[in-house]
Amino acid sequence: MLARGTSGQKTQLGVNLRREFRLLRGLAAWRHALTVGTLAVTLVSCINRRRAMRVIGRGAIWHGVRRPG
Repeated sequence: MLARGTSGQKTQLGVNLRREFRLLRGLAAWRHALTVGTLAVTLVSCINRRRAMRVIGRGAIWHGVRRPG
């Protein structure tokens, strides 16, 4: 009787732990995706800004606003 009770508690504990682990793993994956997404967006915006700056600079030179060199 007692042994069965403890084994029941053990399985319940295992189920709880497994559920928590799955939740944690999900959160970790979420955070990882968020971090990767943020990095990608930052990188793209940086590249785009640099490209935009270059294009604007070239346009300014082309229009004679800024002298080359």
